[in-house]
Formats: sequence, C-alpha cells, structure tokens
Amino acid sequence: MYNTLLNFRMRPDPYSNFNTATLWTDPHISGKMLELHLDDTSPAASRSSAEIDRIVTWIDKQVGLKGKTVLDLGCGPGLYARRMAASGAVVTGADFSPGSIAYANSAVEGETLSYLCLDYLSDDLPDGNDMVTLIYCDICALPPSKRRLLLKKIRASLKPQGVLIVDAYSDTQFRTLKESATYEFNLMNGFWSANPYFGFASTFLYPDLRLALDRYLIVEKDRTWDVFNWLQYFHPSELKQELMEAGFSHCETVDMITGAPWDKGEKEFALIARAG
Repeated sequence: MYNTLLNFRMRPDPYSNFNTATLWTDPHISGKMLELHLDDTSPAASRSSAEIDRIVTWIDKQVGLKGKTVLDLGCGPGLYARRMAASGAVVTGADFSPGSIAYANSAVEGETLSYLCLDYLSDDLPDGNDMVTLIYCDICALPPSKRRLLLKKIRASLKPQGVLIVDAYSDTQFRTLKESATYEFNLMNGFWSANPYFGFASTFLYPDLRLALDRYLIVEKDRTWDVFNWLQYFHPSELKQELMEAGFSHCETVDMITGAPWDKGEKEFALIARAG
C-alpha cells in the first residue's frame, strides 16, 4: 500500500492514463452522475435549469431551431435536447451512459426527439445534421488526438454550412486553480462505490499546457483502483485553430450562458463554427 500511495502522489505525464469511461459505465458511479445531472442546485454535472433555458434561447435566436436536425453529443439525461425539441428542432441525443439514456428515453414525448447510447469517439455518428452541439465542456476532457478525431467526425456528420456549438473552459479560469490533496473515508459522500472505501484525491496542474488533472484513488476491501480526470483550458484562438484544421471555416466566440460576445472573464466560452 505504501508504494501505491507513493505512486499516487507522483505527478503523471500529461495524458499518460485516460480512463474516465469509468464515470459513465460503472453502474454505481453513473447512477450518482445522473443524480448530479438532475440536481438543479449542483454544478458538478450540469448547469441549472435557468442557465440551460438561457442557452437554448440564444441558440434558437442565433441559429434558428425550428425544423433543424440537431445532434446533441454527450446529452446526458436530455436536459438540452428536450428543450431544443420543444423549440421545433428534430433532435437526436447521444451519450455513453446507459443509465442517462434510459432516463432520457423514459421522458420522450412525440416524434421529434430520440436518443442513442453510443461512444462518440468510436461509434459512427448520425449524419445529415444541420447542427451538432457538444455542451458542458466535454471537449476539455479529451486528449489532443481524441479531440482531433471527434471534431473530424462531427464535421463529417454535418450538412454543408452546418453549425457546431461547443463550449470550453477558458485560460482565464485556469488561473484560479490550485493544486491540492485530500483524503476521506467514503470520499464525496459515497460517490465512488456502494461499498465502504477510503478515497484519496489529488489535483495536479500543468501551467505550460493549461492542463489540470484530478486523480482519485479508491481503496475498497477487495480492490484498489483509480480514475484520471484530465481537463484542458483553452484560449479561444487555440480551439478555433483545432476547428479550422478539422474543416470548419468560421468561428464566432460568445459567452456560453448568454450568447453575447465573450468578455474574457473567468468563465466558459462557446464557439459557433460553420462547416466549410
């Protein structure tokens, strides 16, 4: 155990381990994630209902949802997809979590909203879309090679002049972060397992890359395992460059909540990109 804990406190090389799929496929953890998605008071997995309403409102004003075919990637329990369908779009939500998709499907009404359980990194995406959304900074959790893969797949799934809306954590937010280490019995109120466990958490920062790692070590009676949660923080120009390389020809930077021009504050931004 000493060597395990010693290794846990050593700073890993960037993206040397990528195993966040556990968050979406483990039955207990994905169930806890769903609870957080649906908790309107917690920003841990999703924005508040009021913020989501504002986001869908500005998307509708800027892009026009009525009659559009929309693919909502990483849709979770359908918080955005449901609202976009109510605004007149034909929406397909896609997510890696069977639990989230099951919940989303249980609330489907009408024929303009459907859901798919798929891995957008490895599975084929539905094509012929007027718009694709990738919301709540999903792009930030991916290594550069996987970001490039996903952006090219999204570009291929769009109609000519189709629109991608993607949000990201900003470089200004990275400046507020600090490294930390903590330990707690049943860390995060039993989030990691239904069984009793000892939980260790460490945050590592990589300032030259504006990259953060939240690493968790979970020690149960019969097993010890860990999770590496990487998050990239961007200047809009950096993400725009990746979009251009993937085949997008125009990118507008806006405030994610309001759709107004981004003011470079300590908050997320969104890019509205058109397939070139």
